[in-house]
Amino acid sequence: LERMMGSTEFASMVAVLLGLSHGIVVVTAKVLATFFDYPYPLTSECAVGFSAVLFALKVVLNSNSPNLTNVYGVVVPARHAAWAELLLIQMFVPGVSFLGHLSGIFAGILYLRFRRFFSGSNPLPPIISKLTWIIGWPLRFFQGQFIGYRRPTFGHGT
Repeated sequence: LERMMGSTEFASMVAVLLGLSHGIVVVTAKVLATFFDYPYPLTSECAVGFSAVLFALKVVLNSNSPNLTNVYGVVVPARHAAWAELLLIQMFVPGVSFLGHLSGIFAGILYLRFRRFFSGSNPLPPIISKLTWIIGWPLRFFQGQFIGYRRPTFGHGT
């Protein structure tokens, strides 16, 4: 995905998917705890990591793929691979965060829908590009001072 999109666009997508997936986890946990009197204390659980973003990236990567893929020995259409992996992981490793992975899949679907709806330019890549330039300034400064950089002088040579 990074090679297809470019580093800045990919970083902005990961940032959006991170916010979306974890936001969906929080909202879903609150709704389950408040309105459905869910017995498991989802609001005091902290079990979501980067795996939600990885599930969202799988959804984005395989969204338009007509191919079949192998998910732990089960052949499924590639666009449904994240769903199959969610079910298989939950069956074989029941202690993982089902809500987190499910939220990652929903975040990937929402990202694709928003991207199709707002076909204009994404405002995050220029911001990320400028931010990386600002953060990298001290490194460029010290690199110029200590690593083989010679300033031109007046007269002959450097």
